Amino acid sequence: MGVGLIEATMAKYLLIVESPAKAKTIAGYLKDAPDEWVVLATGGHIEDLPRNEYGVEYHHGHYQGRWHLKGKKDKVIQRIREAKRGADGVYIASDDDREGERIARDIIKHAKIDNPLRITFTEITKDAIQQAILHGIRPLHDSTVESQEARRLIDRVVGYPMSAIIRWHFRVMKRHVLPSGIGRVISPALNILGMNEKAIEEFVPESYEQIVVDYSHRGQQFRLTNNLKYKPEAAAEMEAALHAFRTSPHVVENYKRITNEVRPYPPFITARLQRAAFYLFRFEPDYTMKLAQELYEGVDTPWGRTGMITYPRTDSYHLSDHAVDEMIAILTDHYGEEADEYVLMTKRQFENKTNAQAAHEAIRPTHFSEEYWPGVAQQYLTEDQTRLYEMIFYRTMSTQVRNALYDMSILEVDVGGNKLIGRAYERLFDGWERLDGHRINIAERNDDPNAFKYREVVLPEFDVGDELRPLEITTVEGHTKTPPRYGVGRFITTLDNKGIGRPSTLDTVIPNLEKKKYVKVVKGMLHVTQLGMDVNDWTTEHASWLNDLEESKRFEEQLDAVEHDKQSRDELIEEYTKRVAEVKQALGYQDMSERPPSQNQLTFAARLAREAGVTLTDEDVRSAASISKFISKYKKPNQEIGKCPVCKTHPVVAYEKVYQCTNKECGFRVWKKSVENFLERYHPEYQDADALVTDMLRRKKTRMDDLTGKNGNRFSAYYAFEAREHGNGYGISRVGWARKTGGTKHE
Repeated sequence: MGVGLIEATMAKYLLIVESPAKAKTIAGYLKDAPDEWVVLATGGHIEDLPRNEYGVEYHHGHYQGRWHLKGKKDKVIQRIREAKRGADGVYIASDDDREGERIARDIIKHAKIDNPLRITFTEITKDAIQQAILHGIRPLHDSTVESQEARRLIDRVVGYPMSAIIRWHFRVMKRHVLPSGIGRVISPALNILGMNEKAIEEFVPESYEQIVVDYSHRGQQFRLTNNLKYKPEAAAEMEAALHAFRTSPHVVENYKRITNEVRPYPPFITARLQRAAFYLFRFEPDYTMKLAQELYEGVDTPWGRTGMITYPRTDSYHLSDHAVDEMIAILTDHYGEEADEYVLMTKRQFENKTNAQAAHEAIRPTHFSEEYWPGVAQQYLTEDQTRLYEMIFYRTMSTQVRNALYDMSILEVDVGGNKLIGRAYERLFDGWERLDGHRINIAERNDDPNAFKYREVVLPEFDVGDELRPLEITTVEGHTKTPPRYGVGRFITTLDNKGIGRPSTLDTVIPNLEKKKYVKVVKGMLHVTQLGMDVNDWTTEHASWLNDLEESKRFEEQLDAVEHDKQSRDELIEEYTKRVAEVKQALGYQDMSERPPSQNQLTFAARLAREAGVTLTDEDVRSAASISKFISKYKKPNQEIGKCPVCKTHPVVAYEKVYQCTNKECGFRVWKKSVENFLERYHPEYQDADALVTDMLRRKKTRMDDLTGKNGNRFSAYYAFEAREHGNGYGISRVGWARKTGGTKHE
């Protein structure tokens, strides 16, 4: 049966998932089942908070959100209601996380499902779906829903007022550029970058020299380094040391033959996947997750549609026993006679973080047989899907290959009391590194300030007491290193390691920082803008709990406690509500419901009342909020007058005092007063400001003829909208002279 069919008489069972692509894959698995199935998709969340208002209420010790159906979800609910009529069972298979549990709860509530069958799976394969249906039915976890609601409501009770407070305070401080907002995840993320940016700005490099000696022993040349770093003011000490090196015997004081085993890296979790894909392929985190979601939900193969990897939003290194057994069997066959040497026959264990969801699996291929090896799979994957899948495949397989073996011997040479140190780094057995180890190492070591330690160094054998003859004794100049700037990949894993955000939100952090103009990404490196630094400084001074890294980690732990019935949802929300109230009190900030209306509001409302033939009541003018409500009710609808010349997608609207793009993040804003001043000064042939702006929005530059100059002379010129200094919107600027006059012409 096809996806989305809703004839109730034909359906015996109904299965509901989130994604249409996932629904299509699962429907393909169930079409040959003995029972008939209808598979429907919700398209994500059913309910949401209102976008343009606070949307949180407090009644009798309980916080409630003003939840409403998102978009066209009423039609989704109607389809589910129709499909469930006559069904012998309704299975709800949204994701096994907080968001998925909330979606399941909302489906049950709105579609009025009496006996829901809740199931989950971490891979979309025929066997996994069948096992979930037959053996995976469980109750809805109400505490998980409570945890999701707590996170969502706290994001609102913190982000909504705190963003208003910082904008208000920036106006009070007469800052030229206003921030678009702060919040529970974005603020600690910005703080990591802000502290690093300050360290970079304050860093003063210092030069130094080190003594190095080149040797040849048993036919092998090598270099040893003296660890002392001589600054310019220590030139005399360095010369004395050089004299000792040139006149004293060089004797092997210690030689330790050390052979170390190097374990493979653990299988991918979300953060490490995003890091590796960025460093290997320059995939942005959100694009990586788009590809991973496609591989998870299923692709068309010669043997039908199938999921290629497990659930890609996870923080667990766990691999299922059946997956490991399959890997061992495939690897044993792959290595043949070398299997005993290479294949680890027992399951390798990796330790999870404290708060990881251990019931989930790491990101791995769903199958390991020959037709799923990357060389074959590339025939039915896109180029970028193939690159990501291949990386996941070999990373996972490498976990069941034996450790690589390295010579890491240490050599110490004494020269008149001065020491020279050398360390070997030579691979003796490739082990897991045979399986794409070079790329795996690159992905993990990129932008690691200590990556130099992994360069191959080969040392010969020594006996303690050997006297070495130096080939050359010299110095090398060095400089203290600037604190390393965060790259995209390292930043993502830093967020994950510090417990900021969860796998489901990591890929959104950098785009949000960029969108708010707090951060710029230049060649993969993150640079904090001046606005970003100002916002972080303000948050540190006035609401340090919001960007403190330990507080952010504690918040995630508190959500876990709510999920496990160890903390009250409402007590957690109350804690953050009080923190916001303390910031308001300290700064003297008043909400619109507490502030008296401004004179401009009163004047405008009085004009609207006259035009509408109504009376302004005492209740209407009680506060800024009440008068805003009156103005919204009676003012004429704002008129769209053209397309934004900056973002080129959203319309520009003529408001009471400003022409502004409807995309709040865009920044295109022209004050109506400045346009009126232009009309008054140059007298172009337009009836009013609206007509002038409407005409200019139609083209890149507008020719205006017969304008009046300072001395009354007439001239023609081209004008366009250009950005003003200090982020103060846009204005009309002359961009060129026109030679002829006589009529208004445009280009």
